[in-house]
Amino acid sequence: MQGRIDDICAQLQANTLTAVDLTGSKFGTFTDDHMRQLAPYLRHNSSLESLNVSLNRISDDGVSAIARALGQNEQCRVTSVNISANSSVTDESVLELVRLLPSSVVSLDVSGCTLTSRSLTALVAKITDDEEGQQPSSLRSLEARDVQQLGDELWGTLEQPSLFAAYLSSPICELTTLHLSGNSFSNASVPLIAWVVEQNTSLTAFGVANSAFVTDYSPLAKALERNHQLVVYFLGGDGKKWENIHLEAKLRDNRRRRTASSHANKILALETAQDVATRKLKRTHDDQVRALQSQVDALQAEVEYWRAQATLALDTGARAAPAANGVNPEPLEAAD
Repeated sequence: MQGRIDDICAQLQANTLTAVDLTGSKFGTFTDDHMRQLAPYLRHNSSLESLNVSLNRISDDGVSAIARALGQNEQCRVTSVNISANSSVTDESVLELVRLLPSSVVSLDVSGCTLTSRSLTALVAKITDDEEGQQPSSLRSLEARDVQQLGDELWGTLEQPSLFAAYLSSPICELTTLHLSGNSFSNASVPLIAWVVEQNTSLTAFGVANSAFVTDYSPLAKALERNHQLVVYFLGGDGKKWENIHLEAKLRDNRRRRTASSHANKILALETAQDVATRKLKRTHDDQVRALQSQVDALQAEVEYWRAQATLALDTGARAAPAANGVNPEPLEAAD
């Protein structure tokens, strides 16, 4: 295990590594000490794109070491961060990770950590601030599954939606994947979640399956039916049965919609290209006609010029001919 860490550090130093996978189930269990050893090399690396340290014995100290290293790396290219299934990780370090999260990160997985709504609220607050700044967030996928401390406070109420719910329902939301299954939402949150789903225009995959205290997913199921952007969604309890019956039909319907939309776009593109070509051809034809007419006019003017010259020459020649032959043009006198 230590040998693998040493090997990864050497590759990070040489900028030859694009992915670090330290998933605990594959290579044993990694700890905070390993993360602290890795941190200096993360700080100066410009090749890494994916960092996965899930399913280990990492606590807040280890995540903080990673967060600071990524935050201090001005050349950071990391697009995926996975710290899931580390139950000793709490809001303390995730809030720091969120604050220092590089704008390049597209996917973040904090599933199975010991978090509250504070971490996810801080994340959307940062995204909102970034949208107004010089480096907008690239985050498109957020997973926070099996976080038992995440309850209804994450959503708020219909009368007063939380910042998290307000962000998801706003036009600035660019998340395409949101997986919040296995948390502690109750029936009280379902109407608000349904409203958020109806308002959202970016999500294509959404999950709230197996929420601990939800027994009726029907309002959300209806909202999912009306959101034609979503193609994958996960429900649980009563909603799971509804999903099994209707999901494939929805997928087929969305595929048909996307196909029809694609065909319509192609037709529009072809019609536009045809229209442009027609206008271009007409302009070319008009230009050619004008050019030919100019040539004809020039030739006509030249013909008229030489015709006038010829007429002038003929008139001059006719007057000059008798004198040139020695003939007295005066009339003869009558004989006596």
